[in-house]
Amino acid sequence: MNPVNTSCELSIIIPVIGKNYISENLFYQIHDVLKSLLTHYEIFVITDHPTHEISQILQNRHVEIISFSSSKYGTALQAGFDRAIGDFIIVMDADQKNLTFLRYLWEARFTADVVIASRYISGGKAHMPLLRTFFSKVLNTVFSRGLDLQIRDMSCGIRLYKTQVIKK
Repeated sequence: MNPVNTSCELSIIIPVIGKNYISENLFYQIHDVLKSLLTHYEIFVITDHPTHEISQILQNRHVEIISFSSSKYGTALQAGFDRAIGDFIIVMDADQKNLTFLRYLWEARFTADVVIASRYISGGKAHMPLLRTFFSKVLNTVFSRGLDLQIRDMSCGIRLYKTQVIKK
């Protein structure tokens, strides 16, 4: 974990919107995976409900809480992007169970400006009701064709960005 205003390789942004629960175990797992990959990282939890419970869970976990007054996902991300000093930024959901994707994203960091941990590729998983999975795939297909992008999973909440691309 880096003190503020020093070099940092990776910033992790975890939006927690409209919820007041976050798993303490998540941060043990994040630290375990990241310690095996690199030495300099920071973690931000962006929340519109900065409860005492969340503060207690995150205390002594080397996690900074950023609270904001909007319940919009994009506003939460922007708050994290504005604060991040890492060369790369990973955005992830707070309800992740298996964090092996962190290693894969990190290993792919130089392959593109944005790397998406897609649910819809070989080995990917989507733990959603069947109807939601169907509509997600349809909407992703429509948007990727409509925007002429070769992206299968534009709505995935797990991504790695090159910070310089975001900051522009």
